[in-house]
Amino acid sequence: MRTLRILGKVYSRVVDLKNFLYDNDYFCPVEIPVPVLSIGNLTVGGTGKTPLTDFCLKYYRRRQVNPVVVSKNYRAQVKDIAVVDPDLPGAAAYYGDEPVLLAEKNPLCKVYVGPRKFQTAKRAFENENPSLIIIDDGFQHRKLYRDVDFVVLDATESPLSYRSFPEGRARESFESLVRATAILVTKINLVSSADLEA
Repeated sequence: MRTLRILGKVYSRVVDLKNFLYDNDYFCPVEIPVPVLSIGNLTVGGTGKTPLTDFCLKYYRRRQVNPVVVSKNYRAQVKDIAVVDPDLPGAAAYYGDEPVLLAEKNPLCKVYVGPRKFQTAKRAFENENPSLIIIDDGFQHRKLYRDVDFVVLDATESPLSYRSFPEGRARESFESLVRATAILVTKINLVSSADLEA
């Protein structure tokens, strides 16, 4: 446990340094010529980002906005930038299950996956000429400039989970929420009022 705590402190310092360099303009994010909306969280694992991304896709499509989703090819067979084809046999293993789910539920929207989100976003913009790019799990990807940052927190998450990885599941501290445009708390129906307040 002590080793995990030490590794967590090292991880936290590295993340803090990266954020300091971006916050003070030592590193400059890549800008795309259309609005970019990021949907992310603070922890490793699910908090409800994919349902929120699905909601946003449907919301903007109803308003005649043409959104494109950009996701990382995490644990996927495809290694290069690709447009998700949900009809491909074994699509979930090839592209990743969440990008395929989004593509299945939103057949009029393109979903792109790739190893680096800023490069994937540039390719999506060049190929699709979208009016909006939605970055799935983008809060920590500071290489890409975003106009709006939604951060999703799971109300059922244990406070211990917010210790720095690998001791806990936190990729960033609560202090990072200063960058968020909005904070959305999910699963509030599964906790007591006291826990929700905390």
